Amino acid sequence: ADLKKKILGNHAHIVIDRVAEELEDWQPILEQTRNTEGVIGATPYLQTEVMVSSLSNRAGAILRGIDPASVGEVTDLAKNMTHGKLDYLEHPEQILDSSVGTARTSPIDAMLEDPPTEAGEKNGPEPAQAAIPGLIVGQELARALRLVVGDRVTIVSPRGELGPTGLIPRTRAFRIAGIFYSGMYEYDMKHAYVALGTAQRFLKAGNAISGIEVKVQDVERAPAMATELSSMLGLDELRIRDWKMMNQQLFGALALEKLAMFITLGIAILIAGFSVFGTLTLLVQEKRREVGILKAMGASAHGVIRIFVIEGLLIGAAGGRSEERRVGQGV
Repeated sequence: ADLKKKILGNHAHIVIDRVAEELEDWQPILEQTRNTEGVIGATPYLQTEVMVSSLSNRAGAILRGIDPASVGEVTDLAKNMTHGKLDYLEHPEQILDSSVGTARTSPIDAMLEDPPTEAGEKNGPEPAQAAIPGLIVGQELARALRLVVGDRVTIVSPRGELGPTGLIPRTRAFRIAGIFYSGMYEYDMKHAYVALGTAQRFLKAGNAISGIEVKVQDVERAPAMATELSSMLGLDELRIRDWKMMNQQLFGALALEKLAMFITLGIAILIAGFSVFGTLTLLVQEKRREVGILKAMGASAHGVIRIFVIEGLLIGAAGGRSEERRVGQGV
């Protein structure tokens, strides 16, 4: 349940896209989706794989161009922000106002069109026209690259242009506008967010997007809503997937693991039960004389049974405590 909550908090309930293609004329699809009964919100996104380079390290990441005005209707990105603000994606000139004055410059910045910033730059607003675009990264990615709000990084995209020597990767300087924490290492280590328009200009995608993320009112009815959206939009080239379909392998593995744990614990409890049963059986055989004496003194059958039941519970409790202590020492 916790994993399901985190997945749905970072991704949409339904995703509308095309197979290996981007959506060009997507505004009518977005409006139709938003006006569908049962849909709470919808937002466009543009996604690609990039390399993020800082002063100390570099790492691969998934760059997602988002619409800051509507992404909060679909995902919990705004709620998961621990440093910075989501609004800085639209107003990057305000980033340095809130940073701590430790912005650092990557050596690769010398190759970019934007002039490099000296290390230890002072707090203060940047001109709106010359402001470096903002970038939001996960907490684990920020830790791996040693980033704080206000730092300057370089994004390298393989979606470049052909040159005399072959494909030339596209590079661009970005400034860390915020850091988020979702609680899932994969998301916090691999995802980075920029404004949709910035991503489109950086990737030279024009007005195209990768797809539309949709949030519905009833999570469990997401498959039915996906079917309804497919019939309503009436476009065969569109691929509409719900969260159960996109995470089918993960939840299948979890169900298999749950079954395996149930069988393993069941066998362990069965063996422990037989052990206690065998111990009590031998104990009753050894105490036949004592039981006879108790019966002769007027003890009832239920009273004698209660004695052995309590003894069995004490044996089980003592065995459980010793096993817990052994496991704790092993860990």
